[in-house]
Amino acid sequence: MNKNALKEVIKDIVNSYLNEIDVIEEAKRRKVVVRGGKRKRKLTSDPGQKIVGGKAVRMGSAERVKRKRGARKAAFKRKPKAARIQKKRKKSMKKRHTFGLDR
Repeated sequence: MNKNALKEVIKDIVNSYLNEIDVIEEAKRRKVVVRGGKRKRKLTSDPGQKIVGGKAVRMGSAERVKRKRGARKAAFKRKPKAARIQKKRKKSMKKRHTFGLDR
């Protein structure tokens, strides 16, 4: 076996290994959620990233600032609805329990 053939074999092994790692990382980011009373898989990403076309992409600084402001406004608006939200969460947790998704 010559030097170039050996390099190709090593490159193939490394590429297959990296592809397996990507699949494992992708699998970690899948989350099972309940939507409309049914189980559904959802992709999640790290903070500062968003899902675009099934892949995690870094957000720009302007988008992060706007989202932060929006979250703050939403928190103020959400406060009066807290009791209703709690009831709905309790109902959802029961549903998750029936699917076996509780911790």
